[in-house]
Amino acid sequence: QMQAIEYNQQEKEMQIKALYFLDKEIQKTYTSLQKSKNWEKSPIPAWIVDYLFVRSYYRDIPVLGEAQEAILFYTNLAEQQWGKLSLYEKG
Repeated sequence: QMQAIEYNQQEKEMQIKALYFLDKEIQKTYTSLQKSKNWEKSPIPAWIVDYLFVRSYYRDIPVLGEAQEAILFYTNLAEQQWGKLSLYEKG
């Protein structure tokens, strides 16, 4: 974030591929969640909190279109459930 590290093209491409993989995974999780009852009130998994944190550092890399809705949902869910998250997840 302080731009203290310069990444070469190969490293940037690897980061993009990793983020797109995670975008697809969060979309799959969101789609699966929508099939369950009371899905809008389900607890947010810790790995999704981690994903949202990591994704926030890569605003210059666009989110895969279909994952945008999932990201918005989980961001809102994290805000609603903030008090229930562990100290680690809050950090």
